[in-house]
Amino acid sequence: MVPNPTTLSDHLKNQRLGRGLSVVAAARLMAADPSVLRKWENEHRDPCVGVWPRILKFLGYYPYPTAGNISAQVLMLRRIEGASTTQFGRHFGSNATTIKRWETGQLRPHPRAMPIIRAMLAKATIPPLEASSPPIGT
Repeated sequence: MVPNPTTLSDHLKNQRLGRGLSVVAAARLMAADPSVLRKWENEHRDPCVGVWPRILKFLGYYPYPTAGNISAQVLMLRRIEGASTTQFGRHFGSNATTIKRWETGQLRPHPRAMPIIRAMLAKATIPPLEASSPPIGT
């Protein structure tokens, strides 16, 4: 177990080991290929955004701090949704570049976007795993 986990890798390892799961068993719960989970756990590969809903369901929580940080909150919402920046931007009539700038703190969301973001935060839950989700390839 990793004390004071800070990376997704640390959180995945802790959750897996804490539940007494093998890489294969944990990967199965996330509909992922075991070799891909190993890469995530060893920080050799970042998960694509479409996989995040299943990772969050496995963890049971969002692994990064977001309190008071609008950039981190926007990124969290997009990951919970499993949406690309283009898809997520449709909520606000914004493009992918604008969303990326929000997430990196280069730009604050427009005041018209804030009520939508606040409503999304209020409704944010970690989505359930879908049994029908296709396995994640290598």
